[in-house]
Amino acid sequence: LVATGSVDRGGCASRYIGYFEIAACDEKIDLYEILDVCPEKERRSKLSYDETFQKAIRLFYQNDFYLARSAFTEIVKESAEDRIAKWYLFTCEKYLNEAHTDAISCKLNQ
Repeated sequence: LVATGSVDRGGCASRYIGYFEIAACDEKIDLYEILDVCPEKERRSKLSYDETFQKAIRLFYQNDFYLARSAFTEIVKESAEDRIAKWYLFTCEKYLNEAHTDAISCKLNQ
């Protein structure tokens, strides 16, 4: 389950997973995964490596795809079912394997 930053998560365990932009109004919408709806084992696992996940997200948004890839790889090794970490890992790989002359937009795709 994903909620925007404007939704009151009422003390539920959650983790920041990125943002997307609405081009028409140039608005940035922060997204959070609500972990309390995950099976208990998955929820505990995601909470246990959330610090590493948040570090990886920060590196990703700083366009440091090499270090972000390393952090996301560590997460995927620990928890192969974390689809969000896998998406970021593969996106880091994509950006590392392409030549970039323009600024990279790190927003999530709608």
